[in-house]
Amino acid sequence: MRLAYAWHADAGAWAINEKGIVYGVSRLTSTPADFDIRVAAALSALNASPEGARAAVEMLRTLPRPS
Repeated sequence: MRLAYAWHADAGAWAINEKGIVYGVSRLTSTPADFDIRVAAALSALNASPEGARAAVEMLRTLPRPS
């Protein structure tokens, strides 16, 4: 969530609330187009196992950050 807010701030775009904020990142011109897909994949990796949690964390760590 913080990363999505950071992308909006970097682009000078308003993010009013959390509803749709991750999807909104992909519509910003300065961000990767597949940001929302990568976040969804990371969240899908979460399950009751420690391996799923580790995989999700690693996927989220590889997301690009604003400069």
